[in-house]
Amino acid sequence: MKVYIDEADQVEHEPLYKHILDICAKHNISGATVTKGIAGFGCRHELHEDRFLRLSRDLPIIIEVIDTDDNILSILPEVYAVMQGGMVTRETVQVTKFLHQNDK
Repeated sequence: MKVYIDEADQVEHEPLYKHILDICAKHNISGATVTKGIAGFGCRHELHEDRFLRLSRDLPIIIEVIDTDDNILSILPEVYAVMQGGMVTRETVQVTKFLHQNDK
């Protein structure tokens, strides 16, 4: 699953991406990664980009979540409930190797 939101999105005075990571952790999702984009636009086609002297930030954020389809489906209602905008996609991926740090 990929969740596309803006950096400025918040829920309960906390960044939305952190709240979504907390949902994933609470449900023992296998893994999630947050990536901050350097530029992007959404449905209004307003370009958001990283500029050195820009004071406010509203860059694109992508949260990529990897787990079984059943586990992804089980967290979607909670994720949808905290989103005020953005987009969620689901893709089938093939995991070719998955190791914990102490695995050989």
